[in-house]
Amino acid sequence: MRTTALGRRTGRGALPFAIGALLLVPLVFQAAAVPGPVQGDGTWGPYRLHWIDGRDVGDYPGLAVDAEGLAHAIYKLGYAGLWYQRQVPVPGGLVWTKELALPNADGAFLAVDAQGVVHVAYIDGAESVDTVRYARRDPGTGVWTSEVVEEDSPTVGGAWPDVRIALDPTGRVHVSYNWIGATAATSGMKHAWRDPGTGAWHISLVEGGSDSHGFEHDLTADATGRAHLTYRYLTSTECSLRYASLDPGTTSGGWVREVVPMPQGCVAGMSIAVDAAGTPHIAFRGNGAAFHSYRTGANGWVRETIIAGPHGVAMATDIAVDSLDRVHVAYINYFNLGLTGLPTGKGAVHHAVRQADGRWLDEKVDDTNDAVSLRPVLALDGEDRPRLLYPVRNTLDGCSTVPRQLGDLYTDFCFDLLYAEPVLMGLPESVPVGLRLALP
Repeated sequence: MRTTALGRRTGRGALPFAIGALLLVPLVFQAAAVPGPVQGDGTWGPYRLHWIDGRDVGDYPGLAVDAEGLAHAIYKLGYAGLWYQRQVPVPGGLVWTKELALPNADGAFLAVDAQGVVHVAYIDGAESVDTVRYARRDPGTGVWTSEVVEEDSPTVGGAWPDVRIALDPTGRVHVSYNWIGATAATSGMKHAWRDPGTGAWHISLVEGGSDSHGFEHDLTADATGRAHLTYRYLTSTECSLRYASLDPGTTSGGWVREVVPMPQGCVAGMSIAVDAAGTPHIAFRGNGAAFHSYRTGANGWVRETIIAGPHGVAMATDIAVDSLDRVHVAYINYFNLGLTGLPTGKGAVHHAVRQADGRWLDEKVDDTNDAVSLRPVLALDGEDRPRLLYPVRNTLDGCSTVPRQLGDLYTDFCFDLLYAEPVLMGLPESVPVGLRLALP
């Protein structure tokens, strides 16, 4: 799920330090306007592809679209930290500007508010333990200000580097993360929200008892400020899909939890969005298929199959709901699964939209490149047009072409980052001059 500036869930250099909050002044690069290649075969397509960055991009990039319809991306690049790029209007088109936002950081997601402020939740990789942090970028000065959400220590544990962030109309910032505590009782799925008046963070354990609870999860917030979470509940005897919600402003406990019915087997790669009525919609992967479930009432859920077949889908999905309450889902369809059940073949990026009669209209966004992301990131702009961000395998630059195996799921090397948007948007786009597209 991604949150637009309109509140809908649509989902490096020398740096000075200040006493108290951490202030980061970015090193900025600018790319000139060069048209990218075209892919796609569906309703919103064809899509124009843009090379964002490459060779050692991490698995979990973040994407948001602001009130002006301009895209913002954040991603890990090697071991240097988190890089931030955004589209900027110039005479004759748009350019992408690039800056090192948060050094020694990992696992970031971002959102953009109506004032153009970029909000990021991430894991501080500079710490000896895994501290959860929150940062925001001033749109006027470009300065990043960072603060601690929950600090790790050897005695209390730390966070896994996969966090989510959401904004609500009241000005609250919501962050979710998997916490590996000192004991099972203090481990599991966690949520924190920031008081816009005091700046204080209110932290709660959504589901404790195991550090496997919430290892995969997603977060959104609705128009009332209610937080909505979906996550995997995992023990030695159970693997289930869970949903939880929290009333606005609750400072201690209060989570309403439910089990979401799922097919036989284990669930993975869940994502969540809410429609105009506050109804949660969850997309997830199970048994090689992609599913969509929506809530009809307390402990009431309807499940639909988006795609199922012999080839299988990627490890995760991303979901968004547009202004007409249509559900959009992005996923990667793999043409071949290895003996381990993990993708070893070429991955095609897809975008599917649910129609009023329950049918899913599916389109290929990119089937030329080998998409390797665990999750293709989806965001909708103010006109309900899809934007996507996803890593692809780089077979150039001396990178290995050996298929990824189980132990390689979280490696950072030999992946380029691509951005896709509909050609018919009427927005001229760009890719960096002097850097080739990751296309044959």
